[in-house]
Amino acid sequence: MSTKPRLLPYLMGTGTFSRRWDAYDAIKAGRVIINGKIVKNPHYTVKKEALVFIDGKSVTAVRSLYLAVYKPKGVICQKSRKEERTILGIVLEQIKMGKQEFSSLFPIGRLDKDTTGLILITNDGKFQEQVASPDHLVAKTYIADLDREISSADKEKIEEGVMIPADFGYKREMFLAKGVVEKSQGNQVTLIITEGKKRQVRLMFLELGYKVTSLCRLSIGRLSLKDLGLTKEGMVKELSKKEAVLACQ
Repeated sequence: MSTKPRLLPYLMGTGTFSRRWDAYDAIKAGRVIINGKIVKNPHYTVKKEALVFIDGKSVTAVRSLYLAVYKPKGVICQKSRKEERTILGIVLEQIKMGKQEFSSLFPIGRLDKDTTGLILITNDGKFQEQVASPDHLVAKTYIADLDREISSADKEKIEEGVMIPADFGYKREMFLAKGVVEKSQGNQVTLIITEGKKRQVRLMFLELGYKVTSLCRLSIGRLSLKDLGLTKEGMVKELSKKEAVLACQ
């Protein structure tokens, strides 16, 4: 298997684009030139010695970065022009890096503003796809406090699947969301899911008549807040590639 990057992940690693769709559109619009030729294929293999230009400006990918963050409540994962605290802002406060390196970073998935817990940040597009793609069935563990104790019948319904609204590109459709209740004690439930639709956990419980009063993601794959030593909200840890790939297992 080739270890050379594909064009779309390569461009995301240059820090030129903050969103994958923007990089994709640039490729399709013919704005990318490699070794003197326009390339419109996002899956084009970029060789190490390739000369890559975007809008006539030479670009290069920076070193691959892998970061784990214990996201606090009230922090948003997307970039914001408002005076809101962002997950990337927390990284910038604690990890020294160059401007191009910082610009190349993006979170893998999102946690909503009121949810705390583990989130991974990288500039490695291939790694992002391995963690985020539903095809890889990466387990994500959450602990949720509900407004009342969950019944045995509703635990079974979660395993069978609950229909929730979900976004698919530009369309919104109903989605069968499944999970496994690993443990429950009183109003607290530990839930494992392998999908990651927007507000999925909250919507699953809401569909069954429960309100989530607090929610924290404990782990992604074999990476957990506890094992990483992330004991307090707002903590950041830079990972080696060897550590990061545990998220895919």
